[in-house]
Amino acid sequence: MLASTAMLRCFNSVVFTGVLLHLVFPAFVVATPDGKIQHTADIPPAHSHVDISSTQMKTSGASEHIPDGEAETSPWEQKVTTDIQKITDQTLDVSHGVQNRDTHSPLSSSDVLSITEAFKTLSEKVERLSEELKRQKTAVVEGFEALKQTSDKMRDELHDQAERSIEFHKTASDRFDKIETSLQESRQSAESLNRIETSIRTMAKSIGYSNSSKAFFHVENITGLMNKVNVSGYAAIWSDSFVINGYTAEMNFLLARDGSTVWITTYLTFCAGPHDVFLQWPFRMDYDISIVHPKDPKKDVSRALRGDTHYDVCLKTFEKAKTGCNPPCGLANLLTFDSAENDGYIHNDAITVGVTLRARAID
Repeated sequence: MLASTAMLRCFNSVVFTGVLLHLVFPAFVVATPDGKIQHTADIPPAHSHVDISSTQMKTSGASEHIPDGEAETSPWEQKVTTDIQKITDQTLDVSHGVQNRDTHSPLSSSDVLSITEAFKTLSEKVERLSEELKRQKTAVVEGFEALKQTSDKMRDELHDQAERSIEFHKTASDRFDKIETSLQESRQSAESLNRIETSIRTMAKSIGYSNSSKAFFHVENITGLMNKVNVSGYAAIWSDSFVINGYTAEMNFLLARDGSTVWITTYLTFCAGPHDVFLQWPFRMDYDISIVHPKDPKKDVSRALRGDTHYDVCLKTFEKAKTGCNPPCGLANLLTFDSAENDGYIHNDAITVGVTLRARAID
């Protein structure tokens, strides 16, 4: 803005100086007798007129000493007369030139007034242009400020978006990693689905401990039991104590050779328990002894003990035990070992047997 003001002042000075020169310089321009413009350098010096008077005075003084007989015919006098005439003519030319100068002056008062008005108008226009430039500059500065603020805001928003994108990418990457890990674990779990299914059905433990009417005994290390059978002809293993319908009981798994065949036999016995005082004695419920197929429930082998056929045989088993466990009672020769091995009852070197109590009581 300071540069615009200085430029305006310089322009005003130049215009004003030009007008003054235009007004002054015509005074030094004269015209020749034939109407042509003559520069002041061509005008004879002003003291020529003074020399004319001086010459006339000298001539007058000299004439006093000239003899009377020679006054009319002297060559000197004629020369002086001729020079005076030349000087007089020259003086007239100068005077005539000055008069012509006044007559042919190029500017009048109306011209000067017009120039002044034009200069004033030009100054006003320059002032308006200056004000417009100021407004334009202000508008541009404000526009740049607004653009800068908008740019800063957009930059901040883009920075926030970039940070959010990075955070989202990181979070998504972590989640994808977790999902991938979970899928791998699921695949591993799917591979062991058969084992899980078997464990669920057999309660994944050696003995089912509950107040329900069913319990299972998962017998492991069948190979070791068969090694004992090959040596001594039989091998037996007892389950841990479990509770079934409030009764404390145990199951016995037996492998016994009969000739060339090895049979699987399962027994049940009742033991002294904390709830015996609340139970009916002797035990009077029917129950089933089963060998569980790990993949196909339809292939389960199950046999029932009925009161009318087994009560007398299993009487000592069904009595209330004072201490420890009663003698076992069950069903012999449920399934041959070869059938259990060939038909898929043995899984992962283990087999599952179970007992199910019936609601019907023995009379």
